[in-house]
Amino acid sequence: MKPLPLLEVRDLEVTFRRAGDHPLAAVRGVDFTVPPCATVALVGESGSGKSVTALSILRLLPQSHTHIHERSRILWEGNNLLEFSPQAMRALRRRSLGMIFQDPQGSLNPVFTIGMQLGESVRRAEGIESARQVRQRSLELLSQVGIANAAARLSAYPHQLSGGQQQRVMIAMAISTHPQLLIADEPTTALDVTVQRQIMTLLRELQRELSMAILFITHDLALVGEIAEEVVVMRQGRVVEQGRCAEVLVAPRHGYTRALLTCRPTLGNLPARLPMIDDQGELMPARGSSGSRPSGSLPVVLEVTGVSKSFVIQGSGWRRARFQALEPIGFTLQAGRTLGVVGESGSGKSTLARIVAGILTPDTGQIRLCRNGRPAQVQMVFQNPFASLNPRFTVAQLLTEPLMLQGLGNGAGERLELAVRWLERVGLDQRALNRYPHEFSGGQRQRIAIARCLTVNPRVLICDESVSALDVSVQAQVLNLLRDLQDELDLSLLFISHDLAVVRFMADEILVLYAGQVVERGSAEDLYARPRHPYTQQLLKAVPQGIPLSSQGAGA
Repeated sequence: MKPLPLLEVRDLEVTFRRAGDHPLAAVRGVDFTVPPCATVALVGESGSGKSVTALSILRLLPQSHTHIHERSRILWEGNNLLEFSPQAMRALRRRSLGMIFQDPQGSLNPVFTIGMQLGESVRRAEGIESARQVRQRSLELLSQVGIANAAARLSAYPHQLSGGQQQRVMIAMAISTHPQLLIADEPTTALDVTVQRQIMTLLRELQRELSMAILFITHDLALVGEIAEEVVVMRQGRVVEQGRCAEVLVAPRHGYTRALLTCRPTLGNLPARLPMIDDQGELMPARGSSGSRPSGSLPVVLEVTGVSKSFVIQGSGWRRARFQALEPIGFTLQAGRTLGVVGESGSGKSTLARIVAGILTPDTGQIRLCRNGRPAQVQMVFQNPFASLNPRFTVAQLLTEPLMLQGLGNGAGERLELAVRWLERVGLDQRALNRYPHEFSGGQRQRIAIARCLTVNPRVLICDESVSALDVSVQAQVLNLLRDLQDELDLSLLFISHDLAVVRFMADEILVLYAGQVVERGSAEDLYARPRHPYTQQLLKAVPQGIPLSSQGAGA
């Protein structure tokens, strides 16, 4: 006899009330089930309704601004959660439901130690009052999620842990309730491939150990194939396709699912431009130049020689220690070429980028920027455009300020004309000039950030994880844009990312950094085909391949 589903979502419809505007239908008629001890993936891009669905299950949406239709049902072991009282829901969340949020740094309180935050979770979940027992249980949880030297980590603050360690702490807090269902909302989006692999392995191990079900929310279908048995694909609040992973990923029926699988770069597929997704969710053929990349003897625009950097950090007691973030390294970047820099968090990638951009001063070494005998401009595109764009400035102010500071353009009128020209080059128009950053999507904000960099005519553009937080279709748009601008303006790119497939698509040459040292360098083609260093081999093995676990042996 088939066991009853642990969770059933039936005809879920969620609407947000908006002051002075029409209500927004965020989730429309969503249906799916989660069997006991199984993993179901909820897949879709930003705005598809994934997180709203998860928060509806946990009853964490603000009641004052949210309406769930009367016919909607969320059945937990046959009981409708939408009819539970607030007290009953709190008890259920303490006892049976756990959630891992996307951004551990934003979810952990920066002024409390890990021990205080984890201890509070333990006390609420298990009703333990003894400080000694709370500490002992906290140590057990940290050890269970693979954090070394757990006793020392209890007294650490969130900023003293790496991104992977912070996410492990969030998992420890989530499993402290011994949940029957763990909801993981984009738990690996901003993590390096090796850390991502560790977190995915950890989740599978905990699932077997605790006999729990997982609702895994992501926009990365390649990742889904390695963890889930069932997949539910959402777009604009609706389910467009669902079924067994082995079937959906191998032979998707809906055009949007096919588009999600196709527009993400892979290690083996190297088109001149990536296909994109149109407004109807269908695959749109790639547009842009398909000419060959520049090669041969080209002028050097950036030369880095013996650059190193260390930082003074707080040691035990009042002692201060020196941390070597970057060992002496050197490289050259030719005009119109892309140098990819890969490595884990803490490898020195961002330190190198900030040194080249002039934000940090190196301890040793020299940086020479030159083009046709004249100094070359360097600009930097940061990872999070919402944080790097001043929320109080309109787009017009954001684009004209660099021109004014650099003394470019004769008066406000000419500067505004230049701003419009750069907006059009990145695929936006002058209607955006009087709008603010929060009025744009993530991809549009990143386009504005790129336009702001280009206003001063740089020769070198540094992209520091500039597409890592974007949906796959938006990522494809931005990567194609960078390729087009590089061909049009003869830009040189220093492209930093933890996504090896993206680096493979963008880069001509690659540096692999580990613990502040260059462990391997070479052409992108040679490095991916024949990696020599064990660390490079480890990075490549950690890349999700999108092969469903359940398809092994399911051939026919």
